[in-house]
Amino acid sequence: MSNKALARIASDLFIFAGVFLLPWYAVLIVALPASVFFRTYREIVLLGAMFDLLYGTESSFLPVPAAFFVLSLAWYAAVSALRKHIRD
Repeated sequence: MSNKALARIASDLFIFAGVFLLPWYAVLIVALPASVFFRTYREIVLLGAMFDLLYGTESSFLPVPAAFFVLSLAWYAAVSALRKHIRD
């Protein structure tokens, strides 16, 4: 197994354990750079869905019940679009 695969598994374990144990901003400090570093990091969308299913309420900045899910989809789409123009 390559070092990059091990790093991805370790970040996934930290992120998904962090959903239950850490505040949301601590998890995002790891998840957002990981979505840029790893190719096709779809786990960010699952993370947003998990946050909304566990802790989701309607927020004032995004008046929908699934704010983290919508923002994670937007982040994934933006990173995917930028990745095509920046690097392979």
